[in-house]
Amino acid sequence: MISEISREKELGMLKNQAEIISQEIDRIIKRIRELEKDKAIEKKIAVKSEKCVGCGICEEVCPRGAIKVGEIAIIDEAKCNLCGLCVRECPNQAIEITNFKNRGEKIMPRKDGTGPAGQGPGTGRGMGKGGGRGRMGGFGMGAGGNCVCPNCGNKVAHQIGVPCYQVKCTNCGQPMTRER
Repeated sequence: MISEISREKELGMLKNQAEIISQEIDRIIKRIRELEKDKAIEKKIAVKSEKCVGCGICEEVCPRGAIKVGEIAIIDEAKCNLCGLCVRECPNQAIEITNFKNRGEKIMPRKDGTGPAGQGPGTGRGMGKGGGRGRMGGFGMGAGGNCVCPNCGNKVAHQIGVPCYQVKCTNCGQPMTRER
């Protein structure tokens, strides 16, 4: 009897993990399509020589080694992948990514005027700025604890990396919540 219950729980957990993986694959495929669509737009990175003071911050943060700084920053467009780190870190706003098919219009990935995706304080990207509140806006409960069904009270051990709301109760099928 006990082994049958644990098999049912394991089966439920495995189905839940498969659903999570399927959702992640869908998200990745969506992002690939977005990136492929963006390839059709000619984007360039440019240094505004009147603003660049040659501080070298852009060279330090470039993950591809595409920037060399002498008197001003010079970007090797063949190496540059337009990640935008240099744009974000430049203290003088001397570097920008532009869309030359639309007469030098600045690129705004979210089309809402807020700048490169994932940039700015509170994004939690580990760039040493602090201010990130972590996953779920800082309301995470940590690694331990239980997920509990609000409907029937069934408890299961919390799985690291799997939010409780994504776990379905093995008794009644309702989404679980984190035990407080």
